[in-house]
Amino acid sequence: MKHLDLEIIQYKNKYQIHLGKGKFLVFDTKTKAKKHLLKLKKILRENIKMLNHLQPSVNILYRQSYFQLQPSEIRKYNDLFHLYDNRFDFIFKSFSSGNKNAFVFQNVNNCFDILIEIVSELHSTGQVYKNYSITSQTSPLITHLQILKDSFNNYKRSLFINQPYDKIRHINTQKRQNEQSNINNVRRKT
Repeated sequence: MKHLDLEIIQYKNKYQIHLGKGKFLVFDTKTKAKKHLLKLKKILRENIKMLNHLQPSVNILYRQSYFQLQPSEIRKYNDLFHLYDNRFDFIFKSFSSGNKNAFVFQNVNNCFDILIEIVSELHSTGQVYKNYSITSQTSPLITHLQILKDSFNNYKRSLFINQPYDKIRHINTQKRQNEQSNINNVRRKT
């Protein structure tokens, strides 16, 4: 049975949850961190179930239009489905300690993006080949997927916003510092 492998990191008598992209939620007690981690897991599980439910529907639409597609289009769709499966598997992978949480949210978003891209391409293909059955099915599915993705991101963001700003720690990497100094240099020159 697959399960999410998320962790709480203890650092300088504080407890942290790695959000990815150099952001950490910092808690004073382990109990608060565990409660927040349970909320994050609940959001992730619900959205992963939705992805698992919608992917076969998208695959059925692809198979319905299979005989109208060019070989290059078929390769593109197969590559996208393979990429989706790869990203979906990465949601459950175990990474090194300290990085376990960093890629989970990113991979869920990637899965939504890939499904949206597949359905959008199928919609365009249906319009080109005048397959009104496919276009009538893909149009609401695109909207539905976009709403689910936005809902996932909004709910995730609301959990982060409910934390006081001083409880969110940002780590500036050397690359980000260089990018910021380049931006500042360009601003000074203009």
